[in-house]
Amino acid sequence: MFRASIGFTAQYQDLTLTVAPDFDEWRILLQGPGVVINGGRQFAEGKAKDYARNIADCYIREERHQEPAPVAELQWTPMEPRAWLNYRT
Repeated sequence: MFRASIGFTAQYQDLTLTVAPDFDEWRILLQGPGVVINGGRQFAEGKAKDYARNIADCYIREERHQEPAPVAELQWTPMEPRAWLNYRT
């Protein structure tokens, strides 16, 4: 059974950051050229968004050996309906 979830996405350099609720927790996913990062979970929308940004910064520093570009605040936009689906049997 598929259940739609309402989430948010933001662009950070060439990474797409996604946060979406799954019952009482928010899932975090980052995607970029040749990489998918499962960021785990947080229990509040704001914390999930902050954590996604932190993961992106760490990835750029540790894996790409670059400094992240300064961005004051990410522009989080709501995902299209049914863009994030959870599957439960």
